[in-house]
Amino acid sequence: MSELSVMKKAEWLKTVLASPHSLSDKERTRAIEICKSQAALAKFNSDEKNIRGCSLNTLKSHAESRLEEGFLEMDRLRKSVLSVLTEVKSRNKDPKRGTISFYLEKNKDQKEEIQRLTDEIQLITVKLNDVLSFANTLAKQANQEASYNKMYHEVFSKFTIRS
Repeated sequence: MSELSVMKKAEWLKTVLASPHSLSDKERTRAIEICKSQAALAKFNSDEKNIRGCSLNTLKSHAESRLEEGFLEMDRLRKSVLSVLTEVKSRNKDPKRGTISFYLEKNKDQKEEIQRLTDEIQLITVKLNDVLSFANTLAKQANQEASYNKMYHEVFSKFTIRS
């Protein structure tokens, strides 16, 4: 790992610390994971930011030689970022029960679940129709169409549709 990568890690930590709200939820979650431990920070790798992962000992030795306060500075930045991002994440959690935003969120979640279930039912219906068409074709080829029709009606009589 180059010493430049250590500088890039410190720069990245400072950028995140300066504007934690600019991160998406996914980026924020990843940054929290990276900052949870010194080892995770050392292993952090990002091609787009030109940051390479390394061992913790390598990170410490390069930080000591490149940063003004050495590894202590890097560790303080890591802890500060972790604290700030955890606080931002906790503020963005679900609204409290009894508030309008809670019920709006709950309503939205329920609508999404209804839509997901509706889509699933439609897919299963299409698949069932395909299977029944195939079974009907096989019954016709075996000259068992009357037997197929009888079983078809017996099966569907068990499905009651309520309105």
